[in-house]
Amino acid sequence: MSEGCTHDCSTCSENCSSKQGGAPTFEKTNDLSRIKKTIAVVSGKGGVGKSMTSAMLAVSMRRLGFKAGVLDADITGPSIPRLFGVKGPATGDGESINPVSSRTGVEIMSINLLLDDPEAPVVWRGPVIAGAVKQFWQEVVWDVDFLFVDMPPGTGDVPLTVFQTLPVDGSRAHAWVEYYQDGLGWLPFEVTPPYFSAMEKAEQYQSISGLVGQVPLEDTPEQPDDTDARDPVTEALRELWLKHGMTVLLVLLVSLAVVLAAVLLGRILRERRRTRQRKASFFGADAAAAIDAIFRYTMDVLRARGMAARNCPPEDYVAYMDQDLREDYLLAARLWQEARFRGRPMTEEQRRRVLRLKDEIWRRTWHNAGLRQRLRLKYVEFL
Repeated sequence: MSEGCTHDCSTCSENCSSKQGGAPTFEKTNDLSRIKKTIAVVSGKGGVGKSMTSAMLAVSMRRLGFKAGVLDADITGPSIPRLFGVKGPATGDGESINPVSSRTGVEIMSINLLLDDPEAPVVWRGPVIAGAVKQFWQEVVWDVDFLFVDMPPGTGDVPLTVFQTLPVDGSRAHAWVEYYQDGLGWLPFEVTPPYFSAMEKAEQYQSISGLVGQVPLEDTPEQPDDTDARDPVTEALRELWLKHGMTVLLVLLVSLAVVLAAVLLGRILRERRRTRQRKASFFGADAAAAIDAIFRYTMDVLRARGMAARNCPPEDYVAYMDQDLREDYLLAARLWQEARFRGRPMTEEQRRRVLRLKDEIWRRTWHNAGLRQRLRLKYVEFL
């Protein structure tokens, strides 16, 4: 058989051993099998995606409504069952073997599906491996429109056996090579099934793959080199940023944090100073004004403890007071009303009574507060 054999002996002038009666000799399939097209996925190198391509083509054919199967001819390195998530063992009746179907209906046959331990290595000689591939063809009952043969890498016994004994469809055997030579670009997975007619619709697939409007490399006009035209200042700034960019960002973040901390500290100091001035007014010369300031401060402490502010007379807040302080509170409320609204002069004794009530309420509030509440009283409520 010559290297350029097309398996069409009727037009061949060679006189080789494979020429018998003007037609190639192929192995017969099982009597129950029905295979319309046989397509081999081949590569001279391993690890390039033959198994993935075979699986994708089979799934794509199923999505188009065709029956599809995968014959895993890579006996020493089978991977098709793992790709489809199927497990053996395959069933049979002694004369034929039934392929295992995937969840999407793809028929699969692999050496993994026949071994007791699918993870066990297959250490066979070449003729035995080639015989196993023949058995997959002859004894498995295939009912498919497209049978994809996942070949092992290289040009050893299995590829020779497949091309010499299986009726691989010649017009499609080199489909992937033509695909790249014609520059169609990468076909998306969804349009892979119609690939077999892709040569007749090149412009359509070029549009899908994003190659429309691209200029071939040899036809691309040379672009002027603008390296010398670049602004030296811009280049210097760019180099400075590339070299010290992270440092600059870090300095900016630290500076921002310092500014925020300074603003917060300044506000705290300012409010604490106002609180000191407020407390200093408790001891001013005007006793009436002092009682007004003390009572207002006392009410702020009560609100910080959880008393809800309402538009009502101060006597209505007596329920928020401890039982032993209610009488003193009512007296302080009356003194505050007289001092603020009636303008009556207050005595030093009256100021001291209101001040004692304030001190006791503050002492109990501070004593019962936890750390979080104390920080809130000092630096949020500023009391």
